[in-house]
Amino acid sequence: EQGATRVTTVHHGNLDLDSFATKLLLYLDGDHTTEQVAQRLEKDLVAGALLPPQGVRPRQWSAERLHERTRAAVDSLLALFARHGVLETQMTED
Repeated sequence: EQGATRVTTVHHGNLDLDSFATKLLLYLDGDHTTEQVAQRLEKDLVAGALLPPQGVRPRQWSAERLHERTRAAVDSLLALFARHGVLETQMTED
């Protein structure tokens, strides 16, 4: 929220973030599903409140295409964050 553009990893390295990745991290509060987070990011993109990731054109694409690309970007970033130790996977018992 304070404008940081990098996050420290568990491996004591830094991971540079664009505005989309930064906003994604801010929305990961544990109370929302991945789908809900993607929808929030889509709303931000359409409203012009968030710079889109490279290659994403929110005002030129259909809602379906924007959703597919936003969700793909979210999934890709979550995998990247997990790989670099920014997030950890939690297993829950049924």
